[in-house]
Amino acid sequence: MKVVPRPVKVTRVLALEEEFEVPELHQKGVDLVLELLDVADHPGSLPDLETRNLLKRAATTLSELLVRDKPAATRMPGQGKP
Repeated sequence: MKVVPRPVKVTRVLALEEEFEVPELHQKGVDLVLELLDVADHPGSLPDLETRNLLKRAATTLSELLVRDKPAATRMPGQGKP
């Protein structure tokens, strides 16, 4: 079965951004990178459902980081703080 990635909804990500302070979001990213590296070193170690969930968490966290770090010049009004 071919997995087709779905785009992350920006509105959902913007709402999530408000929930995380900078250190919490950074730590979430660090933890996720370590988990991704572990899975990459042991392919097939996770069932398909867990792998999909891990990839969705990675996409959501990356989206949160990108929204947070978006340059002020390209940020739309009401899109959160840098």
